[in-house]
Amino acid sequence: MGKISRKKRTKIRSLIAVIAGVGVLAALAVFIIVTLIGNANKRASYKEAFLQKEAILRQTVVTPEHEESLKGAAGDAGYVVFLSVCDTVKRAYVYNGTGNTLQSAWEEASSAALKGVGKNIVEPVWVKAETVINVEPRTLTQIKRDISNSLDCYYHYGLAFEGKFDFALTEGECNATKIFDYDDNVINLKYLNRYLKETGRTSLNSLPENYLRFQTGGYICDENSRVYELCTEGLSYGRRVIDGVDADYAKQLIKYDLDYLRSALHSDGTFDYAVLARFDNQIDWYNTARHAGTIWSMIQGYQLWPEQGLKDDIDKALGYLKDQIIYNGDAAYVYWEKRDNIELGANAIALMTFTEYVKTFGDNSYLELCNELAKGVMSMQNEEKGTFIHVFNKDFTVKKEFDTVYYEGEATYSLLKLYELTHDETLFNVAKKHVERFIAENYIKYNDHWISYTFNEITKYEDDPRYYAFGLKNVMSNLSYIRARRTPAPTRVEQIMCAFELYERAAERGISTEGFDLKAVLETLTVRTQRMLDGRFYPEIAMHMQSPKHIVNTYMMRYLNYRVRIDDIQHNIGGSFLFIKNYDDLVKCGMPTSASTVDQGDQDVEGPEEPDEPGEDDE
Repeated sequence: MGKISRKKRTKIRSLIAVIAGVGVLAALAVFIIVTLIGNANKRASYKEAFLQKEAILRQTVVTPEHEESLKGAAGDAGYVVFLSVCDTVKRAYVYNGTGNTLQSAWEEASSAALKGVGKNIVEPVWVKAETVINVEPRTLTQIKRDISNSLDCYYHYGLAFEGKFDFALTEGECNATKIFDYDDNVINLKYLNRYLKETGRTSLNSLPENYLRFQTGGYICDENSRVYELCTEGLSYGRRVIDGVDADYAKQLIKYDLDYLRSALHSDGTFDYAVLARFDNQIDWYNTARHAGTIWSMIQGYQLWPEQGLKDDIDKALGYLKDQIIYNGDAAYVYWEKRDNIELGANAIALMTFTEYVKTFGDNSYLELCNELAKGVMSMQNEEKGTFIHVFNKDFTVKKEFDTVYYEGEATYSLLKLYELTHDETLFNVAKKHVERFIAENYIKYNDHWISYTFNEITKYEDDPRYYAFGLKNVMSNLSYIRARRTPAPTRVEQIMCAFELYERAAERGISTEGFDLKAVLETLTVRTQRMLDGRFYPEIAMHMQSPKHIVNTYMMRYLNYRVRIDDIQHNIGGSFLFIKNYDDLVKCGMPTSASTVDQGDQDVEGPEEPDEPGEDDE
């Protein structure tokens, strides 16, 4: 065969290029057609799914009774309906409608939502319906003052701009997008315009002077088409009505928290330390003590939900903790690289965690490490003063005599937990020395839940009436404070539950419980379980965050920028675990099982509330 001329080769290459180009275009066309068909199918499917949930909600909301009760509630607007639709992946789309009747307002909102579901191809996993139940004219200056006077993220009002509901945002939208800015106590124009752009609306050059602030009542239809009524007032505004928390419900909440922690676990054994859920912002920080405490709570969770996968994750996280341990002779210490130090609290919580592991899984391979950590804890004492030293340098010299009072109870309790396994009298005697110091120095004044843990634990082994009296008083003297906390404060449930166990032990052993008002304590526990629900990322709250599926159903601190942090979850699990463990006895002793039968106290959300525990500047 002869050689092909250069001219022919060029023609062949050109032909091949044309064919290849046609092939690419054809493939692209096929892709576009398939995508269009797929999107069309999704649109049809999602619209049908929306209409099914819309029908369920319509039947619940659009009734003669509701129409009558809402008459005049929205002022000149007549009736106002909001429908929020969320696919769990991104922030919910919110649509509203107004009308002279509840039916016409619903139809307008429903029509807009149906159109939006098709346009944005939104799978309606959660659909929330809200109706305006009150309105009040407000100036910009008044709203700024309102925000300034409100507990952070608890200004429970939506806003209609310029006093018209054709431009209105619900409370969920305003708080979840930082339009209500509690740092500067303003309506934040930057975040408002960011949200308007996100939702395809025109931005504002400046804030108007006049508004209607409003509140809503509503219902949510969840992924299983179950409908929940939403609270309309007080600290629980906007989340579902749960009249009472029983053991089964608390157990399910722990499962949600475990699922979150497992999803936040990395291959190296660390967790996503914390996220600010509004914009799904990770906090760039890590605290080894809180890592250890998180594992402790996961082990408690395993006792309720024993799954091999959970144990594997516990082992992975425990492996990271073990790698942070350094030695000075036969004493072990948890070294915190981020701060380049050794902290008593980290050592203590690590000791609790490894001890809980040995006890739960019957695995004695960590028992030697427990003894070494205990020696580390005991080495962090000031023998002259009879106190603990709180922080060492990496070379085991003293860095800080005192850091936080919480370390004292943690250290003492950790020694008692190991004593439960080994019955080493040295551990007990050291713990007892500090228990005596807590009494002498009236540690009740610190209102510390770790003191409750400690006195509950030591009375398992020594029936000193002073120990019982002090442990019970640690709750009774602080009961008004505990009950009045407006935020979730899960450590307060731990505190109450330790006191309850102490009370039952005293009663069983014939030891005086004089001064302990059981009825008041149990009523306070019912109030606290409601406040803990206020810290739950139910779908109706999570749907307005940037990445709902990332945080749905887990535990958060709303007043701390909707923070989800591993130690907050730890304390929630810890309190709930003790609640479940003692639930039958709590009911027998008269704990109210219906929150509606208990005075929930001051539901005013004005004024700041400081965290129960100080934390490092990690945000």
